[in-house]
Amino acid sequence: MSGCVDRPALDDGDPPDPSTSTTSAVPETGPLDGPGTSGMNESTGASTSLPTAGTDTSDDGVVDDGTIFICNVDDDEFWHCQPDGGFPIFECDPLAQDCAAGEKCMPWANDGSPGWNATRCSPFSDRPDGLGEPCTVEGNAVSGIDSCGPGLMCWHVDPSTNQGECIAMCTGNEGDLQCAEAGTHCAVHNNGALFLCLPDCDPLAPACDEDEVCLPGPLEPWSCVPGLSPPIADATPCAYANSCGPGSVCAKAEVTPGCADPIGCCAPVCDLDVGLCPDAATTCAPWYPRGAAPPGLESTGLCAADPVPPKTGWVDLDLHDLGASF
Repeated sequence: MSGCVDRPALDDGDPPDPSTSTTSAVPETGPLDGPGTSGMNESTGASTSLPTAGTDTSDDGVVDDGTIFICNVDDDEFWHCQPDGGFPIFECDPLAQDCAAGEKCMPWANDGSPGWNATRCSPFSDRPDGLGEPCTVEGNAVSGIDSCGPGLMCWHVDPSTNQGECIAMCTGNEGDLQCAEAGTHCAVHNNGALFLCLPDCDPLAPACDEDEVCLPGPLEPWSCVPGLSPPIADATPCAYANSCGPGSVCAKAEVTPGCADPIGCCAPVCDLDVGLCPDAATTCAPWYPRGAAPPGLESTGLCAADPVPPKTGWVDLDLHDLGASF
């Protein structure tokens, strides 16, 4: 892929040298009318590595101090070049929470878009909101500044009030992602900017909230995430992963009849045991290779133009803060 580089080996976990890492002062949020970013990622099952933080980037992704920002290579699970050729800026590690005292590592949108695409060190108060408690964001849901405590993020934010609920961010390490709350798992989205403990769901019988959708991710299982209201119809272009309505995902254009968008369009999931799809030009293709489905998801399929290899028909786009006013 153009502009991509091989990933260097990770260091031993020592904190970055303050002379070369980004300042811990909170930067200003970018303009709110900027273009969104999205991308595609075919999961390969490879392990993950976090990109190295730096101070500034040029068009080719190289920072002034010689540090290289990392994007997708063939064996990479999450990281990829942005569609516009740019690179996400990761000031801190959301798993290690390696910010200074009184700060936490938070996802945010550094380009003014409604999609989280980077991380930053943000301050938290002496009396922060706790897990499951109401919370407030500063500016908008993708500012990276909220009232939740360390290891938590204000999620599912109402744009009219800037209020949401504190949920846990994942803990552990890249090879052992963990979530303590029962019924949740570590969902990784937006090129690794989001490591969130989200509720499990069954795409054929989702028990998500009314305004949520059940979506796949680079890792299993499927997750309940806030959805667009009103949702985008099937065969309609999808710019973000959670643009499609309940029961549908963003599928590649080549497997979605009538899709004129080069990225992809919404397409329904289906039950292999029933085998029905609303479009006669599609068939219910297995989502997982034979014998590889997680327990309870063996019947999951995607209505796609035949043939389509398992797990290759969908597009892993960024999550979008669909409630934000941009």
